[in-house]
Amino acid sequence: MLSLIEVNEQNANQLIDVYQPIHEETWMLGLESHWLNPCKPVQHHRSRTACFIAAKEKQAIGFIAIQGHSAPEIKHLASLSIGVLKQFRGNGYGKMILEKAEQWAHVHDIFRLEACVGYENRAALLLFGTSGYGVEGIRKETFQRDGAMVDAFYMAKCLKRIEE
Repeated sequence: MLSLIEVNEQNANQLIDVYQPIHEETWMLGLESHWLNPCKPVQHHRSRTACFIAAKEKQAIGFIAIQGHSAPEIKHLASLSIGVLKQFRGNGYGKMILEKAEQWAHVHDIFRLEACVGYENRAALLLFGTSGYGVEGIRKETFQRDGAMVDAFYMAKCLKRIEE
């Protein structure tokens, strides 16, 4: 059973522990640094923003951050950053994490999810592509590492609104 645990002051170190090895393998994650500071309280600096640790039988296997907006004209959309530990990839956990994030988005009136995926991140391209996200364009010089600039695919998915 896979569960998402919202990051708070008590479990912030658990997020860091799962984030670090994923970041070393795939450095194009774009997770905001405020989620990775266990000394500061985790604050939702924008409405409709959350970060979750993905756990399988209480073992952290990944994370997902949903960064939403409060401005009326864009409050329906959010950006995603997701990571799964290498030894758990290829087992459908990434898809399960995305599905749970999409359920969370529905509850928070978010109907458009976006992600920037580096050209060379084949695992993420496959995950988003097979989960219904389409490439909408190319973001030039999106990621930077060691002075090198890397382009990314701009991917998005419009969620179906649940009629009340």
